[in-house]
Amino acid sequence: MKPDWTLNDAARLQISEEEFRMAWNVVEGVASGTVVPMKNPSEHGTVSIEDEGEVTEYRFTDTPFTRHMFAVRDLFGRENPKWMACHMRLDAIHDLHEDPRHWRWVRQIDGSWRIFEGMLDAAATVPLRWFGDGDDATWAFKADEFFAVVEAIYASGKYQHTGEVW
Repeated sequence: MKPDWTLNDAARLQISEEEFRMAWNVVEGVASGTVVPMKNPSEHGTVSIEDEGEVTEYRFTDTPFTRHMFAVRDLFGRENPKWMACHMRLDAIHDLHEDPRHWRWVRQIDGSWRIFEGMLDAAATVPLRWFGDGDDATWAFKADEFFAVVEAIYASGKYQHTGEVW
């Protein structure tokens, strides 16, 4: 069954900080093995996604990436575009790891990675932008805009109660 929304719709969809945090927690759960999608992603058959009038069919393999994607989809429901909006934002925040500013807000503690919670707030609220051409084109965060929002969240003291100094 084809959804009644497109990737462009999902990229522009407003999601709340709480919704994004739920998606993040599901991805963390899949990564740690505490949350597992109901069935192997390769058993889902094909998925059709429409983008600007063009329908593309995908068949997924069983990888950590697809397990994350299906777990987030299962969280929101197949017909709800919020699963794709969160997935696109998760992908966009991951793409920022090549920016040196990213590492100010990420650290390893006792063998596990921790991220400043303000990064999750920014990932929920900063608009996605269309970058690139052809096959390399993608929805992503404008890094300067994203990290300015993270800095503003930190300066606000919103997460001061955590006791962590970033």
